[in-house]
Amino acid sequence: MRILYVLHCYMPDSTGGTEVHVNLLARALSAQHDVAICYRVARPGKAEFSIERGAYEGVPTYGIVNNYSWSSGPEGAYRCLAIEPAFEQVLDEFQPDLVHFHHLGELSTTLPAVVRARGVPAVLTLHDFWPMCYRSYLMTPWNALCLGPDGGQRCGPCWAHDHVSAGPLLSGGRLARMKAWGVRGTLRRIGGVLHKQASGVSQDHLLERDAHFRQVLQQFDALWAPSRFLRDRIARWADMPDGIDYIPNGINPDNLADYDPLLPNEPRLQIGFVGTVSRHKGVEVLVEAMNLLAGEPVDCRIYGAPLYDDGLAYMNGLEQSLTNPSVCFEGRVPNAEIGDVLSGLDVLVVPSVWWENCPMTILEAQYARRPVIATNIGGMAELVHDGKNGLTFAPGDAEALAEAIKRLAHDRELLHRLQQGITPPPAMADVAAEILTRYETLLAQHGERRI
Repeated sequence: MRILYVLHCYMPDSTGGTEVHVNLLARALSAQHDVAICYRVARPGKAEFSIERGAYEGVPTYGIVNNYSWSSGPEGAYRCLAIEPAFEQVLDEFQPDLVHFHHLGELSTTLPAVVRARGVPAVLTLHDFWPMCYRSYLMTPWNALCLGPDGGQRCGPCWAHDHVSAGPLLSGGRLARMKAWGVRGTLRRIGGVLHKQASGVSQDHLLERDAHFRQVLQQFDALWAPSRFLRDRIARWADMPDGIDYIPNGINPDNLADYDPLLPNEPRLQIGFVGTVSRHKGVEVLVEAMNLLAGEPVDCRIYGAPLYDDGLAYMNGLEQSLTNPSVCFEGRVPNAEIGDVLSGLDVLVVPSVWWENCPMTILEAQYARRPVIATNIGGMAELVHDGKNGLTFAPGDAEALAEAIKRLAHDRELLHRLQQGITPPPAMADVAAEILTRYETLLAQHGERRI
């Protein structure tokens, strides 16, 4: 079978959860099948939409250059017809039997239609909320969880915040009118004010984006999600109650081959965070909790770094706010060393303030038999059950997180009971076998439709 994976970015340029999942899946299937990766690359100086051919860990790659040097407009973030010829060329060269999309960002939401026009099955695994939320996280710029776009009606304030400076909005004349309107009147009017200021983009654009993505999801032969929470949330939004299947993510045992199943069990509790150092990952919640625990027998190591340059200010702010000397920022850790990192921890902390989907860090910690303290929402709540295999706390509640950490620091029997309650997650080899079976079923069904 010839399988083409398509996503927004890939290794070694980017090492997020989606990229790691695709990498593990491609490697698992490439032993017996022809597999290739197609993704967007930023290459200043290279021609737009040219193709950069290569390989990563033995799997052929096609990088389509998109530097956004072209005039895109608001739709350019998700619909770019100019990319289609390059993608057609990739299809011509690789000749896939099936195309499995993992993200359409940075490329174009028109690509599934290109695949279907060739009579080739197209599959999509949903890794975040990007189809229903242009910010991907269902989280506002003010760090509030969002219940959904409401057809695009709820997206205006976020769009305006992300695309408009505060100057015109908070001009003297408008401030005076806001005082006259009062708090309630201002809140009623602010959405319309923001829409009008959003770089010339009207509410119609946000409504059109919402409708467009609902239509895009209808073009796939199968839709999958690695968490039931994500599956159910997108299914309700897209009005597809039975259209999305749950397939869990799998871990790579090779990265954990050298882990020690025994907890460090030192006099001081060893806790850690592994992931991107960013606001939506809730790292400031962990730092604040550790500041509350100064003097307690707890050591904390934070493994990770900002994903983008604008995250450096956030990182600097965390370091400046730190008052507990028992916290160390260790920098990014290679995936191959995650076993060593987890061996040195009693507990992994996942303090994300967004819903999350299926965090690989939780799966890896559970494979290494490390209890997890996690926020009790989204896909995290599916994996961590309070008092059974870990502890949970409300999003953003640093005091509750500090209390959970302190509890384990002074009750090692509880720590070991939580460890005994862990069920290891599936390995990628098992997940890949299930996905391959589904591929074969889709190909068979597609063949029947052609006859």
